[in-house]
Amino acid sequence: MFKIPKKYQAAIKEVYKDEDGVWCNLNNGFVHGVDGTHVIHCETFSELRSELSDIRKDDD
Repeated sequence: MFKIPKKYQAAIKEVYKDEDGVWCNLNNGFVHGVDGTHVIHCETFSELRSELSDIRKDDD
C-alpha cells in the first residue's frame, strides 16, 4: 500500500488503486496542478509520489 508522506497528510483524503490505476482524492482546500483539480490519477504509486509536489492550497 501507499504510505502518505507527513508533508501531504493534511491535503490527501484517500488513495486507492483499481483496474484503471491509482487515484488520490484531495481534501477541501487543496488542489493539484495548473488545472486546480481535486483528483490525481496515475498509473503507478511511484508516479503518484512524483505528482505530490504539485499539491497546493486552493486560492479560491
